[in-house]
Amino acid sequence: MIKTFKFVAAPGTTLSTHIARHFPIDWTGKHYLMQEKRGDRYVGNIRHYTVSNCMAADSYADYCKALESHIAVKNGENQKIYRMQPALLSTQPSTDFSLTLKVYWEAKGFSARMFESSTANDGATWMVKGPMGKSLGV
Repeated sequence: MIKTFKFVAAPGTTLSTHIARHFPIDWTGKHYLMQEKRGDRYVGNIRHYTVSNCMAADSYADYCKALESHIAVKNGENQKIYRMQPALLSTQPSTDFSLTLKVYWEAKGFSARMFESSTANDGATWMVKGPMGKSLGV
């Protein structure tokens, strides 16, 4: 099972000014470090997750509309080409970000805990550092 999770700052905190809805192409390959936080303690394993805001529900829907309109025009349909919402392509600081995770139930690790928390709506808090790393430099 694969799911895209949307993260926002915990009450009384803010997200890093480096977090945006869209990153320049030269940021490809940057990642976040994540770990569950309970009270003042960090529990479980630390995991790396690659930046994947393109899978956020609103971005993904917009990408699909744009692609479908281009395909329709190519196939001869009299249709206006859909232009993506500029706000989704903004590199300005954002109040949320998304990560797409695949759950590995057998391993009972970080991704399984994230899915369980989401299903139970248990209000879990996650420490997130990033985006970080050298990127692919494309």
